[in-house]
Amino acid sequence: MFFKRQPKGVDYLLFGLGNPGPRYAGTRHNVGWWLLDLLAEEHNASGRQSRHRSIAEFCEICGRQVALIKPTTFMNLSGESVRAWTREYPDTPFCVAYDDTALDVGKVRIREKGSAGGHNGMKSIIQCLGSDEFVRIRIGVGDSGDEDISDYVLADPPEADMPGLHNALRLAARCAGELVDGSIGRAQHLASGQELQPKKERKPRVPKGPTRLTMADLIAGKLGGGTGPSELGRPAEDDADKPAGD
Repeated sequence: MFFKRQPKGVDYLLFGLGNPGPRYAGTRHNVGWWLLDLLAEEHNASGRQSRHRSIAEFCEICGRQVALIKPTTFMNLSGESVRAWTREYPDTPFCVAYDDTALDVGKVRIREKGSAGGHNGMKSIIQCLGSDEFVRIRIGVGDSGDEDISDYVLADPPEADMPGLHNALRLAARCAGELVDGSIGRAQHLASGQELQPKKERKPRVPKGPTRLTMADLIAGKLGGGTGPSELGRPAEDDADKPAGD
C-alpha cells in the first residue's frame, strides 16, 4: 500500500491519546484524538499515513510543520508509539494531549512534567521514555465519583457535558498553537483563562554607527565631496559623549 510521504522537516510532534475503533470513538478516553481532529480540520492536515503503530497527519501551525499523531496501540501501550516517533525525531519537541479526570469538564491545563496521575496511557509513555519531563495538554472530563474509573472514561459523556468539552477543545487547540510556537508560558496563561497580550514584533538589530548622517552626507563622502570615510564612522559631534541609542 502506498502512503504519501511526510514533510522532510517536522518541527513538532503532537500526540493525542485514545483507543482505536468505533466502540471507543465517542468516549471520554478519546478526547486527545478529538483535539487532533479539530486541529486537522482547522489547519487542513494532509499526508495521512500509518507508521509507528499510529495514524499520522501533517499540517502547518504558526509557520511550523506539525505531525498530528494518534497511537493505535490501545491506551495502555501508547508509550510504544510515542517512543518510536521520538527516536525517529530525537531533537524535535513534542507534547501529549489526553483526558484528565482530575479536572472539571471544560478545564484545560498545560504541564511541563509530572506524574501520570493514574492515567494508563501516560504511565506507558513515562515508562517507555524513562522520563516524565515532557509537555502535556490535560483536558478535563470530570471526576468519576463513585463510578469505576475504567467504566467512566470508556463511556460516552452525557449531552450536558458536550458544550463544556467543545469549549475545552477549542481552548486546547489555541494552547497547542502557542506550544508549537515555543511559548509554553503563553499556553499556560491561556489555559488558566487569562487573555494574552499581542506578541511583540521582533525588531531587526540596527548596527551601531553614525546617527545623523543623511543620504547627502553619504553621497558626498563616496564622491569625495568633503565627508571622508574616517568621518563617516564617527558619531555626530553632539552625540560624541552619549551612549548608543536603543
